[in-house]
Amino acid sequence: MFPPDDAVMKRDHANVLRDVKVLERLGLIQLVTEKEGERERMRPVALYDRIIFDFGDAKSAHYVAAFTPSWATKNRHLILS
Repeated sequence: MFPPDDAVMKRDHANVLRDVKVLERLGLIQLVTEKEGERERMRPVALYDRIIFDFGDAKSAHYVAAFTPSWATKNRHLILS
């Protein structure tokens, strides 16, 4: 028997939920509601296969972020440079 998810992570369930909601607002995950008996559970689904952070050189003063949801791209990569 496995311990509850919050016991594995050693974090309060409310804190984990807050972090998951932030990831959802950023467009990195989607929360899918599933019925499990009488209960409903939210399951996070990653919208990207890979996230790449490219900081370039220290002299670069610009920041470009390309957010493309997985349904709109074939390779499902998020590139931040």
